[in-house]
Amino acid sequence: AIKEAGIDVNGFLTVGVSAALRQLLEFGLFHGDPHPGNIFAMRDGRIAYVDFGNVAVLSQ
Repeated sequence: AIKEAGIDVNGFLTVGVSAALRQLLEFGLFHGDPHPGNIFAMRDGRIAYVDFGNVAVLSQ
C-alpha cells in the first residue's frame, strides 16, 4: 500500500526509525504497541503515530 501511494519506502523507514529513537531518547516516551495499524505514512513524508493507550514515560 505504501508503494502504491507513491511514498518512498526507504525514506519512510528512515523517518520511522528516527522518530522512534527521538521519542525514546529525547522525550523519554515509549510507544508500547507499534504495528502497521498504529503507524501511518503521510503523503508529505512525515510519520503519524496513533493509539497512545500503551505509552510509557521513562524516567531514566
